[in-house]
Amino acid sequence: MITKQMKIICVFCTCGCIVAIVVMGYAYWLSEKQPHITLQTRYLMEKLILMFCPPSIGLMATDNATRGGTIAIMLIVVLLNSAIYGLFGTLITLILPRRWMKPRNEDTA
Repeated sequence: MITKQMKIICVFCTCGCIVAIVVMGYAYWLSEKQPHITLQTRYLMEKLILMFCPPSIGLMATDNATRGGTIAIMLIVVLLNSAIYGLFGTLITLILPRRWMKPRNEDTA
């Protein structure tokens, strides 16, 4: 049986996976297109990327990697970020009040 705690943790893990994929897409777009943005905006975006996806620092290793190596590194970044978000989800479930986490009693209608 899947509990509410497990559902919350899975939602956090999924969010971590999505965030990592979006961050990697943005990072590769930014490095390839070199849009005309100010230096301050670029620094702000780099800080936000590292704040929401800390494992993305590992993407620097993809500069000289083969295609297979790049895919492996990207997969590792996604999994690590998903695990970090999963830990946050676990902490949230431990902090939330226990009565909110109790299963519903469906026979008391």
